[in-house]
Amino acid sequence: LNGAVGAVLRDDRGGFIAASNEKLEHVADVATAEAFALRHGFLLAQQVGVNKLVVEADCLEVINTINLGGFTATGAAAIYVDCNILIIGYTSVSFVHCHREANCVSHELARLAVSNSPSLWVEEPPASIVRWLVEDIMVI
Repeated sequence: LNGAVGAVLRDDRGGFIAASNEKLEHVADVATAEAFALRHGFLLAQQVGVNKLVVEADCLEVINTINLGGFTATGAAAIYVDCNILIIGYTSVSFVHCHREANCVSHELARLAVSNSPSLWVEEPPASIVRWLVEDIMVI
């Protein structure tokens, strides 16, 4: 299974801070891809200097696993270990399940990564996700 992940960072008013995406090669299953997306978001926040996070994901398995300390017997176990190490660097982190309809930006970023090289946008979002940025806020 090949795939891609995307992450977006917003401020407390929903304003765009940064976004990035990357391709995934040889991912075992969807749950592992979702765990990679979580890790990808932590690395993005670290890269741009954000230290307080409210992580929203539409994969309930990811939210439940990380809220329980990241312990899992799945193929994603090592990814959750990485996430738990990355969490240490943040002042505040909380995890919230959101509906897929409120997470369109991440899905669009992942779709873009499938046919393009990995990208990073800071302060100015790519034109292709502006519509989704607005719609995600309206859903929330």
